Amino acid sequence: MPAPDAKKTLAKGASLHCEIVVNFDDVRKTGMFVSTRPGKAHYEMLISNLGCDSDYRPRGYFAQIEDVTHRRTIEADLRKLQTMDAGKSVQEGITGSLEEVGLTDVVQILCSGGRSMEIDLNNGKDKAQIFIRTGNIIHCAVGALQGEEAFYNLMRWQKGKFTAKECRKFPPQTITIPTMSLLMEGARRFDEG
Repeated sequence: MPAPDAKKTLAKGASLHCEIVVNFDDVRKTGMFVSTRPGKAHYEMLISNLGCDSDYRPRGYFAQIEDVTHRRTIEADLRKLQTMDAGKSVQEGITGSLEEVGLTDVVQILCSGGRSMEIDLNNGKDKAQIFIRTGNIIHCAVGALQGEEAFYNLMRWQKGKFTAKECRKFPPQTITIPTMSLLMEGARRFDEG
């Protein structure tokens, strides 16, 4: 929800970024507006001040609103996968889209719980795999490319599907640097590229 001082923030010329959750079941009950959408929806909102006139009054505002409900659902599912009892297995895993949840977010969520996971990725042209053992990335393959360079290549993917699932069998280790260092170097290379 926007902060109580949102008007002051905008009046000073700053932008406001927040997430809003709308419960459409409550909306229908109160009659605020007509909607057939059920349940809760998550929206990211960015409001920018379009500048001030000569009396320092805002000229207007630009608002950008994006429905991020599906992204939040995937993130919640990934967190659930991370916190499941180690004895339970997830056969199908959690499937999502890199357009909705970026690879960096997927990796950070899955590594944070210290679990062992496999991430299978497909962008329609290439297939890739990432193996996480006890919270650390130990192997990545994109086609014939393996190790750190494969991971850096994979971080350039903006589109594609992924499936994350529990893993018990691992390929030989091809990555030895800490996961956070791997992510930071991948981000640096992406920015330079």
